Amino acid sequence: MRIFAYYGSSFSRIFVLIISMCLYSYCLPSVTAQSTIEGDWKDPKNGAIISIYEENGKYYGQLKGSEDPKAQKRIESQGKIILLKDFKRENEKSYCCGTIYQPKKKKTISATLYLEDNNTLRIEGRYGPFKGSQVWTRI
Repeated sequence: MRIFAYYGSSFSRIFVLIISMCLYSYCLPSVTAQSTIEGDWKDPKNGAIISIYEENGKYYGQLKGSEDPKAQKRIESQGKIILLKDFKRENEKSYCCGTIYQPKKKKTISATLYLEDNNTLRIEGRYGPFKGSQVWTRI
């Protein structure tokens, strides 16, 4: 182009650098937006399938099914079962201040969720002085 010929090769390098930076900054939000807890997760301990979704800035988890046929029938007969409630996103990897309902124990406990990578979710629960954790995998 005549513009590059007039200003020399250093101008063309700067022009390419500026265009590259603009394209990089435009694509960056789409890459970071993918690290979220939304989606379907499997609890390997009991074979439960939980669907996590966002509603009004908070995250919830609905029990969708189970690998155990008896548990699957119970789930279908009970309708919508919300296990995770009111989790708030603290940062890219941490969701706090929510509760988890444990149907077998009929208890609700405080918890924090940690997205360790795109396919691993660590749940840390607290009930009084007791603390425990569990790992779910994305399906």
